[in-house]
Amino acid sequence: MIADHFKQFKPKVELHQNKKFIDVAIKTNESLIAFEVAMTSTHEKVNLEKDVYQAKASVVVVACRNKSVLKQVEKIISDMAGDIRSKAHAVLVSELIKKDPVAYIQTLLGDEQLCF
Repeated sequence: MIADHFKQFKPKVELHQNKKFIDVAIKTNESLIAFEVAMTSTHEKVNLEKDVYQAKASVVVVACRNKSVLKQVEKIISDMAGDIRSKAHAVLVSELIKKDPVAYIQTLLGDEQLCF
């Protein structure tokens, strides 16, 4: 569902990056955007740490199944180190797939030009 929504960016499903699997990943010339699907919040702290430190993701979007998981993930993010906190975003899956793909990716990347 997430890969389909961002298909114009040629996302990779289950990308293996530095011994870490990312649910859905988008690579630009300069950045790696990791999308992790959270059915529960159980492993999200470790997932975020590995995505940033091990896989070297520039941005991590945790797509949460429901509002309960979203609240828990937001709390996890708020308690993490600043370098992860600044790269991590939590959103409901249902809201993520309503967003304009180009505008959302550009918002995540800031000033970086969209080059793939």
